[in-house]
Amino acid sequence: MPLIAGPIALILATLAGYALAGFALRPVETMRRRAAAISAERPGERLPVPQTRDEVQRLGDTLNAMLARLEAALLRERTFVADAGHELRTPLALLRTELELALRHGENEEELRAALQRSSEEVDRLTQLAEALLLI
Repeated sequence: MPLIAGPIALILATLAGYALAGFALRPVETMRRRAAAISAERPGERLPVPQTRDEVQRLGDTLNAMLARLEAALLRERTFVADAGHELRTPLALLRTELELALRHGENEEELRAALQRSSEEVDRLTQLAEALLLI
């Protein structure tokens, strides 16, 4: 009888341990699934955090704080790119206008030289903007 009871007890203990571990790790699996679904296209999403006052809750809180920091960084990057695009479009539009006017209405060499000088200044401004963007 002890030869049968020992293996049965071991099997039951193993099954109970497996079930207990699965139950304990269920919140981690829930967070993992949500983390896999989070993307930049849906900002503001966070992981579900169980109120267990243990390592799992602290991990969830830490990961949610990290997601908030990443979201803020992405917003800053998008704002920067939009601002940089605007800053580059303005001198390019001025340069194009200056050159078109010079081609259409440049009556003499002095007017053409003045237009080329203004265009050269706009190119210098674009170069400075490009250098500033590379430093960031």
